[in-house]
Amino acid sequence: MATRIVVLDTETTGFSPDWDRIVEIAAAEIQPRSGVLGREFYHLINPGRAIPSLVTREVHGITDDKVRDKPSFGAVADEVVDFLKGATMVSHNSSFDTRMLDAELSRAKKPVLEQLGVTVIDTLAVARNVYPLIPKHNLNALCEHLNINLDERELHGATIDIRLLGSAFPKMATDYDRWMAIVEDSCGAELDNFERELLFFYNELIASGSHSAPEAVDGALSRIGTALRSVERQRAALLERCSGLVGTDDWCCKHFFTRWDTSERISWKSAVESLIPTVDLAPYKEVSVSETVTPKTAVDVEAALNAVGAPLASESVTSSIHCIARAVVILADAERSLAAERQSLREELLTYARLGYAPAQCSVRSTSRTTIDYEQACRDHAPDGDFAPFVSSTNGFKVRRRAAESCQALWGA
Repeated sequence: MATRIVVLDTETTGFSPDWDRIVEIAAAEIQPRSGVLGREFYHLINPGRAIPSLVTREVHGITDDKVRDKPSFGAVADEVVDFLKGATMVSHNSSFDTRMLDAELSRAKKPVLEQLGVTVIDTLAVARNVYPLIPKHNLNALCEHLNINLDERELHGATIDIRLLGSAFPKMATDYDRWMAIVEDSCGAELDNFERELLFFYNELIASGSHSAPEAVDGALSRIGTALRSVERQRAALLERCSGLVGTDDWCCKHFFTRWDTSERISWKSAVESLIPTVDLAPYKEVSVSETVTPKTAVDVEAALNAVGAPLASESVTSSIHCIARAVVILADAERSLAAERQSLREELLTYARLGYAPAQCSVRSTSRTTIDYEQACRDHAPDGDFAPFVSSTNGFKVRRRAAESCQALWGA
């Protein structure tokens, strides 16, 4: 292989890189197309502090007795550096392993991963893009999807986890090749033109927003707010059309996928009223000042965006789920840029308003608001309460882009 690929996993005393420590580390060179493991590295590590019993019981099973006579991380830090230097490090949920390793290396006065020339790839991100429709992408769910035996994984363990990843790699690589071999639907030239024109329009709109005077900020916020509302309406209409074509099923193609996501929330106010009706809620009240900024509609911007978005209503777009998905993602990218600019302008306008400026293109209002922390009241006075009757579900239709970058980085190495 042109690049050394090392699969790695750590087990720790907890989740904080500041306070917690690594208690187990396992790594192995791997050929991801075959899953064959090469040279390995393994250590149980004395963290220099007690391992919480809950972590031992529910996560990795490592006790204080198991690590009492083991070396500290500092004692094995040179081995870690030598094994990882210049490698492509692959782990599942790599952000956690990276934070913990960097913290331990820093405490040991050693270079962190970036300084060692380590390229980090997260197989969690790879799995989400290769298998966008499965509901979960943790290691257990990935192995179950790929029919990999999990009998040995009653608890987390660094050595078993890198072997499970080794078994998953060849199957993921094969499925990735199938994904990349799918012929791309071009979506028609009108969407290519739409994407270019929309990008040009909102880049010009953002660039034209002078921040040199309160009147300029006021006008810029009105234009940006109008553009954002228009883009949001266009995206909502496409999502509705998309849900009509897909129904309650999931769908994916080479570049996009759609999925119904369900989120749950608890009505803490209803829980308080039913479970602790006599509790004094005064200690849970908070008074705050809320500042709202409402941009007026800039008619010229709205008309221009309606003209740019005209292709979205064409039959060639509205009849193709692939085209709709692409259009939704284009609009979502525009929303993010416009929302960031709106927030920046909003803060500027509020600063001017506090200094006495009276906006003409936007309305600014400050109101006192009293809120009650119902959740904390329930936690304090009904810790064992049954909150199931107060749970409500919301269905949301999601459209996302499949990103091949992490996959290409892994298998291209």
